[in-house]
Formats: sequence, structure tokens, C-alpha cells
Amino acid sequence: MRRRHATRITPGAAAGRHWARLSSIVSVIGLAAAALLAAVAVWMKLYDRGDERLKDLIVWSIALTGAGLAAGVVGKVADLRADRARHDVQWRASVRSLLRECPGGSLPRLSQLTDAALGVTPTRYSAGDAPYVARPAADQALAGLLKPEGPPFAFVLVVGREKSGKSRTAAQAARVAWAKTDPPILLPLDGKALADLVALDPPLRLTGPTPVWMDAAAVPDLNALSGPVLEAVAGYGPLVVTMTAATWNEIENGGPIAIGARQALERAASPVFLEFEMTEAEKADARRLYPSEEITASIAETLVGGSTLLKKYWAGPDEQPVGCAIVRAAVDMRRAGLTRPVTRAELQALISLYWSGAQGSARPVDDVFDAGLEWAAKPVASEVALITGVSGGWQVLGYVAAADDGENLIPPRRIPSQLWTEILTRATPEDAAAIGVNAYLRGEAEVAVQALRKAALSGHPDAPFAAVALGIVLSEQGDRQGAKEAYQMAQANGVVPGYQLDLGVTVRTESLEEGQIALFLQPGEPIEITASWSFSGRVVPIFLAALSAAEKHWTVKAFVNRYDGGESLPMGTVEVPVRGPFFSENEVYSATIGTRAPREPGVYQFTVVEFLGGAAMFQETPLHEVVEF
Repeated sequence: MRRRHATRITPGAAAGRHWARLSSIVSVIGLAAAALLAAVAVWMKLYDRGDERLKDLIVWSIALTGAGLAAGVVGKVADLRADRARHDVQWRASVRSLLRECPGGSLPRLSQLTDAALGVTPTRYSAGDAPYVARPAADQALAGLLKPEGPPFAFVLVVGREKSGKSRTAAQAARVAWAKTDPPILLPLDGKALADLVALDPPLRLTGPTPVWMDAAAVPDLNALSGPVLEAVAGYGPLVVTMTAATWNEIENGGPIAIGARQALERAASPVFLEFEMTEAEKADARRLYPSEEITASIAETLVGGSTLLKKYWAGPDEQPVGCAIVRAAVDMRRAGLTRPVTRAELQALISLYWSGAQGSARPVDDVFDAGLEWAAKPVASEVALITGVSGGWQVLGYVAAADDGENLIPPRRIPSQLWTEILTRATPEDAAAIGVNAYLRGEAEVAVQALRKAALSGHPDAPFAAVALGIVLSEQGDRQGAKEAYQMAQANGVVPGYQLDLGVTVRTESLEEGQIALFLQPGEPIEITASWSFSGRVVPIFLAALSAAEKHWTVKAFVNRYDGGESLPMGTVEVPVRGPFFSENEVYSATIGTRAPREPGVYQFTVVEFLGGAAMFQETPLHEVVEF
């Protein structure tokens, strides 16, 4: 098979670039026209005088005008090319900063990427023979999902516990499915980087199907993948995302702050869940391929030496307390939301939270610290270590962090409260946004507010996202004014795709006024609102108020049930007309419950099935709200 080279990253047509060319052409023509007019004025005067030099002057005028026109064109073309060259250099630098792999300014092809580049933990087998242990059920499911059919291409999701083998299984399936085409692979740093790649101007110019690979995705990554982003990526190539079972549970149970992630997962194909425990047939195959290994549960856990690493970690307080403290600090920073490498300076600053020192000192001297770091980074027999030196610092093994979260049948270890304070002091705005989301998911609401407020006020590109998340947390705490201000802050920085707001709590006891509700409704995306409302006996669905404030004409079709003594009584279908920008609570009542039931207290449920109107159409919208009045 002919060897394929990496695909050079090239920009497409920039928005507005043709206008720049047109402007240059018009300016040159304008200069030429002005010169000709001046020449014609001179000719007219000479003609009136009967000057014999008129013929020669006309010839010279035309020649000089043509030369000037040519010079102007050349100059403008040179300026345009210089501007384009400068823009292309900046554009390419932006693209490289958003990608994990971009050798020589090109997208690597699948055959040029190691399994480690796709998220597989390197072991002592990686440099030589590392045969794949088949997982028939997952392999078959992925083979169907990864077929190069599109656009639109599939959004493929692989879920499993840490070291269940999800990354290797996904990588092997991709190598089999795409063996003949050997496509270029787009590896964004994270979900936000992928959204930024989609928003590039000029856009990426891809010459063929280009799969997108995102390993070990977290809640903030999926929150960034709005409907428009996923629609754009579906035109690139298959989107392959792996995530831990713990992250899956955080998304499913994370409340409003994970709404964007849940909406993203709704667009994925049926997720492929990889069991941690192998079947007896899979174990037999693993023992045949790796005869020197003792196979008990997961092949990935076995090959990284998982049980040996955990034994070393748990023995650390006695064997090497400084090294164990270093690992715990790195683990807790990862659990707090920092997926980037941890620097030596950060580890030195935080180690006092986990080790007091033989003499009671707050921080070990350099020699003692270096010895602890060497212990932590020393591989076990599998050639895998508790922490690994990478560009920019140290990366802790996710399997170890999962163990401290209680994944290996031991009680979870709580993150020290002082750690949150310390990392917030040092966090960049980008770090703070991730810390805020993770703090919320771990039940640390006050920490989440501090972190998200720091990110929201930073002016960083992540600030609008942080402001939305801040509004959600404050809303849950009952701080309606603070939530409203956070939403307004987000709105002032631009619409945040993929997030829907908990508007109900914010305005639960206030009258609705024009401009009071921050709108983040995106055509084609579902609406999820998590509150019920009671306004002095009158029903006020907040989603109707939001649509009304958008100054559009809508009809909302919904099924209505009334709950009486625990029994659900179907009340038929209602169609509610909305005529923005103002609306009357009484009109809404009359159009909904008032037409179907006596005006009495009760509990009713709206199940919205369709929005019609304007340029958008929402169908099968999963809004199931109990509305009390």
C-alpha cells in the first residue's frame, strides 16, 4: 500500500476576505478613474486651444495611466498577499495551540499515531509486541459505528471504569475500520479546544473524512460541545470520545451544571459500555497472548500493574511519606478538576497539606523532596509509575486517582478543604472554570462559587461559560439576585451555546419584565428547566416567558396531566400561542389549564412535544415539568 503523508493544515476561505479583495480592486479602479478624469480635463483645454501637441499628450497620458494602474494593482496585490501571509501564520499558530498532535504543522494520519497518543497507557509491552485482547461484544458494536459513512458521521462514545481497556479497545477498532483509508486524525486538547477549532475563521479546510479523537473526556469537555459544534464536527468525520464510568454518572446525575454535557450525549450513538471484568473466553485469550501475566479481571489493569501500583501507594505513608504526599497532592489536584500536568512548584507548595515532616517543618528540603519525587516516578515491573514526567510537569495515573474516589472497593479519601483554597489562589481563569464545575459535582458549593466567579470575571474566553455555571449554582443556593447578575454577565459576553438556564428559580417570586430573563435558547436544541413555579394561584411557565421575550411568534403544543391524590389524570393537548415581546399571565392561564379544569389549587404537568414558529422548530423536546398553582 502506498505510504500516505500527514495532512497539511490549511485554512479555508475567511469570512469577509472576498470583500477585502473587492475593496482593493475598487480603490485601484477609483485611482485610475481619477487619473483619467484629470487627463481628460487637460486634453479638453488643449483641444480648445488647438494645441498640436494634443496627440502626443494623449498617447503619453494613456501610457502613464496604464502604468499607474498596473503599479496600483501590483501594490494592492502585494499588500493583500502580505496581509494574508501574516494572517495565515497567526491562524496556523492558533490551530497548533488547540491540538495535542500537530507534527510540522500537519494533522497526523492514524498509522503515524501510537496507541499512547490515542490515550492508551504505555507499558513494558508497548515498545515491542503488545497484541490486542479481543472484546467481541464491544469490538462488534464499534465496527458498526466506525464505518466511514457520511457526512454526517457518527458520534461514538466508549464508557468504562478506569483501566477497563476502553482507550485500547477504541484505538484497535479504529485501526481495523480505517485501515484502508488511513485518515488524518484531529486530536483537540479538550472540548473547549474543539469548539474553538470549529469557530476558526477561516475554517479548517479538510480534504476528506477526518475523525476527531477525544480521550478521557470530563464534564467541562462535553459541556462545550453544543449542538452547532457537534453538527460541524459531524461533517469532519467520526467523533470518538472515551470517558470513565464515573464521568458518565456525573453527567447523568450532575444536575443543571451538566445540562450541556447531557445534551451532547443525547446526540451520540448508542454508547458502548466496556465491562471491567472480562469473560472467561476473554481471559483465556489474554492468558494465551500474555503467558507471563496473572490475569484476574481487566487486561488493562493487569498490563499497567494496577494492583502492584496501589500496594505501593498504600504502603507509601510508611515506606516513603514524602513520595506518598507528592502523589496525593497530584491526585487531589486532578480530582479537583485540573487535567493539565502539575508543576514541581505546585507540588512543593501543596505537600505540607499531606506531610508535616520529621521535624515539623512545613515543606521538605530539596533533597528530601527529590527523593520522594523519584520514588513516586519510579515504575513498577510493568514500567508504569504512579506519576509520570511529561511536558509541563507531572501527570498522575488516572487509575490511582479513581482508587482515591473509592473505585477499588476501599472508602474514598476526602479532598482536604485547604487544598481547594490553595489551588484557587494559584488557578488560572481556565483552571478556575474546571475547578468550579468539579467542586460543584463533589458537593463543594462554596468552593464552586468562588472558582466560577474568578473565571467569570477574568475576561478569559471561558468567562461566559463560567458565568452560566455560576448562575446555576447561585440559583440553587437561593441567591436569585446573584444568579440573575451572573446570567446577565454571561449574556453581555455573548450567547453561550449548549447551556440552558435554570430560569425558574431565578424569577420564581418576581414579576416578569422585558429583558429580565437571560436567553440562551438555541434553535434545534432541547430546553431543560429544573424548577416548578407558583405565582399566587396563576400558572406562569418560564419557558413561555423566555420565548415571548425573544420577540418571536410561537405556538407551543403540550400534553397536560393533572395530579390528584397521586393519580395522573390526562387532560388532553393544548396549543399555547405566544405573541412577544409581552404576555399576560392570565392569558397563559386561560390558554392552558383554564380551558381544561376549574380554577383550583392543584399540580399539573406539562410535557412539551413541539414548538412551531419563527425560523426554528423544536420537536420531541424533553421538558417534563410539574407546575404548581
